[in-house]
Amino acid sequence: MSTRIVGGWEVPEDSDYGWMASLQFKRKASPTGYQPNCGGTLIHKRWVLTAAHCVPYVAPNRIQIGAYDISDVNAGVIRKVKQVVRHPDWVDDKDNDLALLKLNKPVKDIEPIVLNQFPFTAPFEAVGQVVNVIGWGFEEAGSGVFTDQLMETEVPIVSNENCSVPYDFITDDHICAGYSDTYNQDACTGDSGGPLFYKDSDGKITQVGIVTYGKGCADFGYFGVYMRNSQYLSWIEGVIGTTLESPKMVVSTPAPTSAPTNAPTKAPTERSQDELVQAATVGTQCANADTTSFKTIDTISAKECFWACLTKAGCRTSLIDIANETCTLYKKNQCETATGNAGHELYEKDDILDSFAENALGCTGDRVGTFKTTNARKCLSSCARKSNCNFAVLDVKDKRCFMYETCEFTDDDTSQLWEMSDFGSSN
Repeated sequence: MSTRIVGGWEVPEDSDYGWMASLQFKRKASPTGYQPNCGGTLIHKRWVLTAAHCVPYVAPNRIQIGAYDISDVNAGVIRKVKQVVRHPDWVDDKDNDLALLKLNKPVKDIEPIVLNQFPFTAPFEAVGQVVNVIGWGFEEAGSGVFTDQLMETEVPIVSNENCSVPYDFITDDHICAGYSDTYNQDACTGDSGGPLFYKDSDGKITQVGIVTYGKGCADFGYFGVYMRNSQYLSWIEGVIGTTLESPKMVVSTPAPTSAPTNAPTKAPTERSQDELVQAATVGTQCANADTTSFKTIDTISAKECFWACLTKAGCRTSLIDIANETCTLYKKNQCETATGNAGHELYEKDDILDSFAENALGCTGDRVGTFKTTNARKCLSSCARKSNCNFAVLDVKDKRCFMYETCEFTDDDTSQLWEMSDFGSSN
């Protein structure tokens, strides 16, 4: 299946992902005249690596490389495909699912991505290691809508033993990543062929997998399945006729622990579990006939329930049923129905974000992302899904969301700030 990013955020334009490629076919109904189909990576100035099921019969009409917003048909570098080389043992999208596309002309001004060459080795492919996946695919299964803006999310690598529980075809040639619980972050339709990659403390990137397969998109109990490209290095180098660059190991440097020296006159308000509970609408439930529930999670913690909704793409409302110890996530907002049951606590995402916002407060520190938006929910949810984001700032004047790992608070009349720990984050 072609698989888009679920539970992610827009990739900032200053990100170093110039090697990312969009495989596109002509389509008259598309505003640009081209329909994105899959992703891929520039691994050599003349070659793009992708999934074989993305090019089962014919080559794409063009490849757009180094563009973050593909609604601009001239952004980045445009190339045609001269040759398609599928893995000789590929049959379907469950094994040996990789292909190489030779470009009609070399790409001179973009540095290719580095492929991992060490199967099952830390840190690149270590179980539990948080890695990234990017693409232009669907944000929700079955939506039928590709995005113009490149999206990104983070997922942990899981063992092949655990991945073999929901899937019966996993071998050492696969690498699995994702969550089986409430985090709801995954690749989806349209992301196939794109990279799963490790990013070290210096920002150096190493590709460890190729998006290939998954049951649905972030479906409960199922991980994303990727081809482990380190297992195919000899085949790749044999096709392109050269030895590829090896990844460099970088040792992380601890962040400084000194306190901020220029704290503002205003400090953020400390929030508690009780304050979140007080923001709930008690004695109501989300029971409209046209309301679709995502899933029910066993929990009675207000923070756990709201955090699950915050990190779930499309979730607008969460409901705790104290007696049954469940938390249910819903797509619709303001769908409460009076029940008179004091054990029902309804949490409207927008209302809580408004009440927990720190107005006129900004941030300076280690920034981990930024993108254009005026939507507070989108800003905060993007930060919540990013493992190293602890503070989200929405600058209303500049119409941008800024995400920070560390924060020295600053007075800023045009900004709103949220601290992830207020909502139960473990970042």
